[in-house]
Amino acid sequence: MTIRPQTLTLERHQDPPQSRPTSQAQAPPALHLAERGAGEPKEKETWRERWRRMTRPPRRLTFTRAGKFFMLLTLAVGLGALNTGNNLLFLLLGMMLSAIIASGILSEGVLRKLWVERRAPQRMFAGQPALGAYRVHNPRGYLSLNIEVCEDEVRAVAGPRAGEVFGPKDIPFWRFWVSDAFDELEQYVAIGRAGQIDAGERAELPTRFVLPVRGRYEAKGMRLATRFPFGLFHKIVEVPVPAELIVFPSPAPAQDWLAEVAARFGDINRNRAGMGEEYFGLREWREGEDQRRVHWKRSARRGTLVVREFEEQEQRAVEVVVVHAASTAELALPLARIRFERALSKTAGLLGELTRMQYRVGLCTLDGRVTPRAGEAHLDLMLGQLATLELLRAEGAPWHALAPPELGAGMGGLHGKNMLARVGVGTRAALQACGQSFDLALAVDELEVTP
Repeated sequence: MTIRPQTLTLERHQDPPQSRPTSQAQAPPALHLAERGAGEPKEKETWRERWRRMTRPPRRLTFTRAGKFFMLLTLAVGLGALNTGNNLLFLLLGMMLSAIIASGILSEGVLRKLWVERRAPQRMFAGQPALGAYRVHNPRGYLSLNIEVCEDEVRAVAGPRAGEVFGPKDIPFWRFWVSDAFDELEQYVAIGRAGQIDAGERAELPTRFVLPVRGRYEAKGMRLATRFPFGLFHKIVEVPVPAELIVFPSPAPAQDWLAEVAARFGDINRNRAGMGEEYFGLREWREGEDQRRVHWKRSARRGTLVVREFEEQEQRAVEVVVVHAASTAELALPLARIRFERALSKTAGLLGELTRMQYRVGLCTLDGRVTPRAGEAHLDLMLGQLATLELLRAEGAPWHALAPPELGAGMGGLHGKNMLARVGVGTRAALQACGQSFDLALAVDELEVTP
């Protein structure tokens, strides 16, 4: 569960009244109040959004399975008391209604004035848990019990499952025979729970963010909820703190591809003295140089100290070109998109291995180009582009986007055609249809796929 750079930082909102700093420069990361209307909108609201916000109830209440049966039993006792006039039934009805009222008052007390913030993970891979946390601050003078914080609706806006919504699903009250979904952790994108938060405490609730497939997601906000005190109702406060999550493809083993790249594109000799392993020549020894480099036989012949020089070597940069297009006939095949997802996962694994081997790696797709660089931060940029790729139709595809780049200052200091090795990834038909030449072509037609 990675994240766009703006979502890596904590969401900043109105500070708690008791800790509001006197100057903006000293302001700590603020928490978000679990109340309707806390914080100011960043953009001007439309009249529909304003109406929805004004008419939205401050709390939402759902029934647990025990609560549904309790309400049915209360209704049955009430009907029996009205029909028979039995005082004992009226007394029992009053006790049951009192329990419902007490549940509402006590649950409101433990949720009121709580502040919560999200700490999303820096990297998220499809189907893999990513560590994150929620921070809850209780500024009141009494404790809160049975608190849980989870992600509200998370909508996929780009990727193979664009348009789908992930997150907890509320069970309609009339389906009283369905068991509680609150304990089914697989339905949550992320959830953190605390049995007790003392007065004035800032509790950190560790959690794991999980989304099933790669893509770009928009998180609507968070839910702050409790089932205190009797477990009859699930009282929910919606905390509207939107965030954007980028989920990378899950990296698959790519040792065969890595072996081919490493075997073909190693270091390049620069035809000048420097750091390397190949012998370049001899020169006179200079004061302060390591005497282990002295060539003693030649020094004895010349009557003066001479040292060995080695030829400077530089590691070649690699640009991985993903040809994500297929013909109309190929797109109609049921396994075409499954093979495409498998190819992206293996490409992600290849990019990760090359980065760990200190290669300067770049990525080129029909959607854009990432200049070859080294480092983990650069890897995130490439994986982020893989996260939103779609399998396009070959007819009318912008093949010009896959043309070789112009080497120079804008390409990380790469000069000369031999300094950049281009590796094409795609089906054989796509690699041929794009009209580009590659130093190495990695066909994905043989990848094992299962429906």
